Amino acid sequence: SYIPLSKKHENVVLAGDEAHNYESKQRLAPLQSTLEDYVLEAEQAEESSVWEAQVASRAGIRNTATRTRTAPMATIDTGTSNLSKLRDQVKSALTQLELQTEDVQNASARRKVELNQVKEELTRQKAELEQAGTSLEYYQMLREELASWVGALRELKTKLMPIQEALNKVERLGGNRWRNWQDDVVSILRGANLLDQVIGRQPALEDEQVTTVVDEFGRDVKSQFVLQRDKRVRQRRAIRNQRTVHDEDSDALFSDGEQAEMRDRRDALQEALQVAFGEVDDEYTKLSNLIAIFAKWAELHPEEYRQCFASMSLADLASVLVQADLCSSHHPLQWQVKNDEEELPWLYDLKCIAVSESTEEEDMPSYRMADKVLIPIFLELLDEGAYQIFSSKQSRSLAAFYWRICSMFPKENAATRLLTDRIVKYLKEGLDHIAIPILKAKTPNQSLSEDVQEAVNYATKGQTRRIEKFVCNILTNWTLEAMAAPTLHFIASKYLFLLSSLQAQGCSQAASESFARVWKSLKATDWLNLSELMLQAAPIRAAAGVYGCK
Repeated sequence: SYIPLSKKHENVVLAGDEAHNYESKQRLAPLQSTLEDYVLEAEQAEESSVWEAQVASRAGIRNTATRTRTAPMATIDTGTSNLSKLRDQVKSALTQLELQTEDVQNASARRKVELNQVKEELTRQKAELEQAGTSLEYYQMLREELASWVGALRELKTKLMPIQEALNKVERLGGNRWRNWQDDVVSILRGANLLDQVIGRQPALEDEQVTTVVDEFGRDVKSQFVLQRDKRVRQRRAIRNQRTVHDEDSDALFSDGEQAEMRDRRDALQEALQVAFGEVDDEYTKLSNLIAIFAKWAELHPEEYRQCFASMSLADLASVLVQADLCSSHHPLQWQVKNDEEELPWLYDLKCIAVSESTEEEDMPSYRMADKVLIPIFLELLDEGAYQIFSSKQSRSLAAFYWRICSMFPKENAATRLLTDRIVKYLKEGLDHIAIPILKAKTPNQSLSEDVQEAVNYATKGQTRRIEKFVCNILTNWTLEAMAAPTLHFIASKYLFLLSSLQAQGCSQAASESFARVWKSLKATDWLNLSELMLQAAPIRAAAGVYGCK
C-alpha cells in the first residue's frame, strides 16, 4: 500500500498495482524536472555566448576580447557536447520509463481481468455447490427407490422363470404329433401295399416293424413301433369321433379332454403368476411407475443420466415386468396386430422416454428391451419347436411378433439378421421334414380296413389341405426374400406332384381348389417375377394354366 505524506495528496490511499504505479511516478517526477531545467539552462547559456560574440564583432573589439573569449568558447563547445549527450541519455531514460510504465499498465489490466475471472469462477462454484446439495438429496432418494425396485423385481423374477418354462412346455405339446401322423400313414400304406413312393423326408421304417407275428400262445407279437402306431391311430380315431378336426389349428390332434387339460394348465399358470404378483407390493408391479422414476431423472439431470447409461439400467429392470406381460396377455403365439399403445403399452412408454432423453438409437431402452427379452423369447420358441407352421393362428401371431421386433431396429442390424436367419432356417427345415406319401395309381376305395382307409384319406385330401396351409402361411406371413427360392422349389417339385397324384385318384376338383388358393397367395408376393427365380416359377405358371388360374 502507498500513503503519501504531502498535504496535496493527504486524502489519497492506494493499494496493489495502483500504489506501485503511483509511487513510481512520484519518485521519477523530481528527477525528470531537474534534468529538464538543466538542459534548459545549458541551451540559454549557449545562446547567450553566441549573442555576446556577435555584439563584440560588430563593436570592433579585437584581439584582447577575442583572446579572453577563446577559452570560454572552447569550454562552451565542450559543455554543449556534453549537454547533447546528456540530453540523449535523458531522452533514452524517459523512453525506458515510458515503456516500463506501459508494461506496468498492461500488467495491471491483466490482473484486473484475472481478478474478474476469479470472481466469476467463485460465483459459479458457489452456485454449483448449492446445486450439488440439492442433487445430493435427490440422488440419495433415487438410490433408496431403485434399491427397493431391484429387491422386488429380483424376488419376482425367481418366481416368474418356472412359470414361463411351464407355459412354453404347454405350447409345444403337439409338436411331434403331426410328424408321427405322417410316419404312421407311410407305415400303414406300405403294409397294405398301397404306397407308390414318399416325397420329401423318408421315414426310417423297416419291414419287420410293420409285419404281424403270432407266438405259440396265439398272441399278436409286434414291434414297439407298431404298438405305438396302433395306439396313436386309435387316439386319432377317437378324436375324430368326438369333434371335427381343423387342420389349420395347432390343437387339431388333441382330444376334448386334452384340450380341457391344457386350458386348465394355462389357467393354473396364470393364477400362479397372479400369486407371484400378489406377494409384491402393487407399486412394484406397474411398469409405468418405474418408467416415471427414470423419466424424472432424465429431466432433472440429463447429462448425468447419459453418463450413467441409465437407459440400459431401465431396460434391465423393466425386463422382468415385460416377461410377465408376455406370459399373460401378450404371448408371441397369441399375438394381436394393433398399434403400440394397445399392443405393447410398455413399448410406447419406453419410446417416449427415449425421445425425451435424446439418446443414440443403440442406447434406447426399447432396443435394449428387445435385445434382452423379446429376441430370446422368440428364439426359444423356435428352439423348442413350439411354433406349429401348419397353424394359421400361430403363424399370424408369431409373424406379427417378428415384424414388431424388426420395426424396433434399423434395417441393417445384427439383431434383425439373427432373427431372419433363424426363422428362415426353421421354415426351411419345416419344408424339408414333410413326408408326402403318394398312393399307387389304382387304389381301391372299398374292402379296406378302417386303419388303411384313414391312411388313404390322409394321403389324398388330408395332407393336401395341411401342406396347402403350410405354403399359404409362408406366402402370407413370412414374405422374406430368403424364403422365395425354397418355397417356389417346394411348390414346383413336391406340391404340384401331390396334386397330380390326386387327379389319378379322382380328386381333380380338390386339386384345383387347393392350387387356386396357393396361386392367389403366391401372386400377392411378386416372387414369380424375380429374374433369378424364373426356372422355379416356370412349372408353377404352367400349372396355373392347367388349373385355369390367372
